[in-house]
Amino acid sequence: MLSVDLKSMTTIEETIKDPTRFVLFELLNATVEENGLQTIYDPLEGGTNPAHALITGMTIEDEIIPGILGRKSRRVFF
Repeated sequence: MLSVDLKSMTTIEETIKDPTRFVLFELLNATVEENGLQTIYDPLEGGTNPAHALITGMTIEDEIIPGILGRKSRRVFF
């Protein structure tokens, strides 16, 4: 599963705690669904990340879907 944050429930600053180590990309849920995947809301225990969600439906052997998702994503923070 791919771990993501729901844009409507967070901010860039909350998502990227250390901009020297991480970059933020945006992936539309429509792209997820177009590829037969599903986004499931999954807030982390203890309120540490209320915007957390999982993209499900990929297998570890899948070499195509991750590439498609990567090409369809957009860098929003650098």
